[in-house]
Amino acid sequence: MRAYPEICSEFGKFSATPGNFFGPMGIGIDSSGYLYVADGLLNRVQIFAPQVV
Repeated sequence: MRAYPEICSEFGKFSATPGNFFGPMGIGIDSSGYLYVADGLLNRVQIFAPQVV
């Protein structure tokens, strides 16, 4: 077990375009695996579908 969190993946960048983030304030995951990201500076919530590998 690691003593610190490890980044295993990332997506998006600092931008106001769809799929990116300008001021992320919170995240959530539902029971189906969808990821919700609240962007407080743009007053929006983006929804990302689970990735099938």
